[in-house]
Formats: sequence, C-alpha cells, structure tokens
Amino acid sequence: TMQQSAIGFDRVVCGAAISACEAAHEWQAALALLQTMDTAAVPPDTVACCAGISACEKGGQWERALSLFAGMHEKGLTP
Repeated sequence: TMQQSAIGFDRVVCGAAISACEAAHEWQAALALLQTMDTAAVPPDTVACCAGISACEKGGQWERALSLFAGMHEKGLTP
C-alpha cells in the first residue's frame, strides 16, 4: 500500500497524487485518496481538498464538489 511504500504517506505526497488525478479527470481516485487521508490520520489540507473539488468539477460531479467544499469549512480550511 501507499502507506508502506518508501516514499511515505503525507500531505505533500497525497496532494500531488490528488492533483495528478485531477489532471487525468479521475475524480473517483481523487475522492478515494481524500478518504484514505482521513482514515490514515493525515488530514487533507487546502491544496488536496481544492484539487479534489476540481477533479469532481471536471468529472461533472458538482454535488460531490459542493460536499467537499462544505467539508473544508467544517475542518476550518479556507479555499
């Protein structure tokens, strides 16, 4: 798993991976990574959340994008 790999599992690595998912229009993978961050006690930062929102937008998933946006405010993150 990514957590056990040599590159580590932190916000920077996850943010880069989510941004790559955004660029590839892979919104499902972006959301999976955001969920993994939450369960792995590596809370998503603004960069990761915004990349996830953008990935959802590019995939036509506006309801999911709005949900992520609302979640940012709940976590005290500013877009």
